[in-house]
Amino acid sequence: MRIHTKLIIQTCILVLIATTLFFVYARLEFKKAAILFQGQKNDIESIFDRIVDLKSKTLEALVVDYTYWDDFVDYVKSPNKTWAEQNLKTVLPTFGVNLLVVYNPKLDLVSSFTTEGNEALYGKFIQKIELARIFEQSRERHFFIHTSEGVLEVYASTIHPTNDPEKKTQPQGSMFAVRMWSKEYVDEISKITDCQMSIIYPFSKAILINKVEYREEAIQFSRVLRGWDDHPVARIDITRISPSVVEFRNMSRQELAIIIFFVLFIALVYIRFILSQVHDPLVLISKSLKENNLQYISKMRTRNNEFGEMT
Repeated sequence: MRIHTKLIIQTCILVLIATTLFFVYARLEFKKAAILFQGQKNDIESIFDRIVDLKSKTLEALVVDYTYWDDFVDYVKSPNKTWAEQNLKTVLPTFGVNLLVVYNPKLDLVSSFTTEGNEALYGKFIQKIELARIFEQSRERHFFIHTSEGVLEVYASTIHPTNDPEKKTQPQGSMFAVRMWSKEYVDEISKITDCQMSIIYPFSKAILINKVEYREEAIQFSRVLRGWDDHPVARIDITRISPSVVEFRNMSRQELAIIIFFVLFIALVYIRFILSQVHDPLVLISKSLKENNLQYISKMRTRNNEFGEMT
């Protein structure tokens, strides 16, 4: 095999090695980014879930505390408008409730209170549930309803005497506290969690899944909202831009750009050196010997290297 062919092969091998090392480095950077994303995703999901859970706790606290109370049992048996105005209607703004509904054991409506501007909410609420089946599995229920007005969060419980906080006795009625996930409410959660939220009402159950995606510097995940029958009714898509991930990606890109520049620079210098100092002299010597013409190598005599000594 001719020497200049060996040099070309050697150069190609070196370029291949350099390219392989570059892709190995890029792969390691990708893994580092994935680990960073995973940590960020866990933190963001945990914060989001805690905030939403804390917001829901106010509904739970209202319903749980009110539904083992002798006075409430008496009210369901003998409705009193004054008592209801003082003890039920007044709690709506305090607990962020838009609709409060009370039924007797026969599932007849005892009372219904709404906040101003939401008078039609009861009709939309009752169309989406089956009262007779709500408490088949549990005396306390937390679920969601999708209406034309948006998503409704519902906390419900059967009503019992004060001496039955575990609600084991025969129910004396039921209570439903409903909160509308209005634009203002969603914007409030978005601001607290530093995330962008959008509620998706699906027309296909195929998209009703909890998902996690990484798109550039954005971490996207979702939460499925389920109805009283445990069927999915909507999905919340959450997006968060992570400053640390943005900084990491910028630094990685800068490092890759520097590495690429130096690899290309070294490769060009090496190829130029091989061509001028090894390949070209060998070609000239070969021609000189073949043609018996020293003119090809006359300029090489001045070189202070092995080729100069040979000529």
